[in-house]
Amino acid sequence: MKANTAVLFILLGGGLFCASSDGAAIRARRILGLVVAIVAGITLAQDLFARNFGIDEILFRDPAATAYPGRMAAATALDFLLLGLALWLEDTGIRFRASQVAVLLGALITLLAVCGYIYGVKSLYAIGPYGSMALHTALGFFVACCALLCSRPTKGVVGVFISNTSAGQFLRRIQPAIILVPIVIGWLRLRGELAGYYDMPFGLALTTLATVLLLTLLTWGLVPTLLRAELSRKVLLEEVTAREQDLSITLNSIKDSVIATDVDGRVTWMNPVAEQLTGWAAAEARGRPLDEIFQIQNEETRATLESPAKRVLREGLVVGLADKTVLLSRDGTEYPIAESGAPIRDSSGAVRGGVLVFRNIGAERAAQRALRESEERLRIAQQVARVGTFEWNVQTGVNTWTAGLEALYGLPPGGFKRSQAAWESLLHPEDRESAVRLVEQAFETGAAVEAEFRVVWPDESVHWLTGRWKVFRD
Repeated sequence: MKANTAVLFILLGGGLFCASSDGAAIRARRILGLVVAIVAGITLAQDLFARNFGIDEILFRDPAATAYPGRMAAATALDFLLLGLALWLEDTGIRFRASQVAVLLGALITLLAVCGYIYGVKSLYAIGPYGSMALHTALGFFVACCALLCSRPTKGVVGVFISNTSAGQFLRRIQPAIILVPIVIGWLRLRGELAGYYDMPFGLALTTLATVLLLTLLTWGLVPTLLRAELSRKVLLEEVTAREQDLSITLNSIKDSVIATDVDGRVTWMNPVAEQLTGWAAAEARGRPLDEIFQIQNEETRATLESPAKRVLREGLVVGLADKTVLLSRDGTEYPIAESGAPIRDSSGAVRGGVLVFRNIGAERAAQRALRESEERLRIAQQVARVGTFEWNVQTGVNTWTAGLEALYGLPPGGFKRSQAAWESLLHPEDRESAVRLVEQAFETGAAVEAEFRVVWPDESVHWLTGRWKVFRD
């Protein structure tokens, strides 16, 4: 082994040793790979142009009196060039794929050299008169190629090879045989011919038949594995289909409208309630921009509003609609709505779409408006009839009075202190005990009770009132 060959192997080993993902280790690995590639490239340039740049004897002098002292073989230099570039390129994306290709090409050159030694074909490991790749050098390259491929075990060729996928299982079973079986069969044929057991045509026929037989056995040996993988895939597909159907039934059954989009904001799915409110059939809406299907405005200003789905996709956040938002249906009908949006993420956490959930709140608004009107009518009626009401929450101890009742007790609006003790303090001392006992009776029996009692106003005047208590339980 030439001195430069040994040095470059040491540099390759140093680069492989820097397997950490921190910045310093990455820089060291790339620098060492670049040095290996440069030295190998200069060596190949010497062979290509029949020149001597002196790169071979920078560190060590070769005492042999040859035309090219200390020069590594061209095949060795080419392997170093490929592996050095692989170490320099090893990163992510296109660089990583280029690195993998370089390692595989280097492995192919190594395999050619090994086959050359096995079959005695010098042209497979030597190029021209400049030297040959030694067998131990070829074995060193084999180890380096394996180490480079395994330095990123979850990615690239090795990532596929060791995975639990059908492809990984197939490769683990058949790839070693694909490499070793032809080499062994060829070597046996060559040994037989050289020993005189048969001539070349017979050896060729024997090699062909043996290769066909062994590869057939290997292939059929993989059939059970492939069948199991296909069965697993079928079962998994059925499970996924069943889950999708269950999810679709669930989403179609809920009363809220649901629209799902892809990462580009195009509609991928909508339930029947969403179809009804937007006026779009799911089949028509699929693939269209969400803004075309889901058009919203401010109810007062009539300004067009940005769909929350855009913020969901842009920021990856759960967002809601502003108040007073109306949805414009396809036929022009307006629906006041409440809505929220949320991102859809994949297993890695990346946003791959969004989902909108909204509902028509027109009925809720009408009910709230009717309640407010009813409360206002009750308040006016109580004022006219000089009647007031109160509500005592036993759990919180808070006693809430209407303004009409406060007037009957001689208090200004908001003058009551909102507690049962405050009410008892307003009762006439002679009537206090009986009134409190009536309240307790209402709690015990659950029946409505009624009584007349006196109250003392802040100006110390005494007034008769008629009170009625009724207990409501959860």
